[in-house]
Amino acid sequence: MVHFEDVEKYLIEIATDYLKSQGFEHLVEDPACVFTKFFPFGFDQITFDVSTVIRGSSVKYVLVRGYKDIEKHWEKYYEVVGYPLTSDVPTIGTHAIFIDKKYEKYPDDAMMYSGADLIRYNHERQDVEQYFEEFKWQYENLLMPVLEKSRDVRWLDQKINAEPLKFKDFGEIAPMAHSTEFHKLIIAKLAGNPSYEQIYQLVRGTLVEWANEEEEGKNILAAFDKVYEDLKQVKPLENPILE
Repeated sequence: MVHFEDVEKYLIEIATDYLKSQGFEHLVEDPACVFTKFFPFGFDQITFDVSTVIRGSSVKYVLVRGYKDIEKHWEKYYEVVGYPLTSDVPTIGTHAIFIDKKYEKYPDDAMMYSGADLIRYNHERQDVEQYFEEFKWQYENLLMPVLEKSRDVRWLDQKINAEPLKFKDFGEIAPMAHSTEFHKLIIAKLAGNPSYEQIYQLVRGTLVEWANEEEEGKNILAAFDKVYEDLKQVKPLENPILE
């Protein structure tokens, strides 16, 4: 019987060959399937997750991108939300399921939900190869176009602040846990969103509710207000393309 470690090892093997040709580096040794590509404006990172399930193993991925021109406006507060000050913090994430709902695999099976594929016992190599061919198609045809569009901070603003009166599904991109509040504010400011003050008040209102319930919320609210004060000295980008 093949254990999930063997599935992971084979996935790393075939992923390394392809992603290296796309400019990625395999920076983290076993067991993490993490690949990073660096740009002048930031980075992309793809992480494959392999887990044991009843019928074999499950495999899924997430792709994140970080933008220096966005992150620099709040990086000194990373530790408040649980990020190490030395880490490369992602600005957005994306996955085929955010772009095309047909990639939500196995909707009736909680183990196989949100883009995970089943790697069956006794079919490991075949299933891993099939999974990775599908990933390559998604990366080249679905993800790369979204990543290119996301370099325009006004496009990002339309996605993350499309309806400033409420939080919403961002569609082609995904929010980052514990940092969405900061990203909404910073992106709105850099994009010159005319509803910037309204966005600040909206997001702050949600943080006030959190602060009334937990100490962590108080810390994040305080950091959020400091970022707002810092942004008073920042002007919208004349060139909206993040470089």
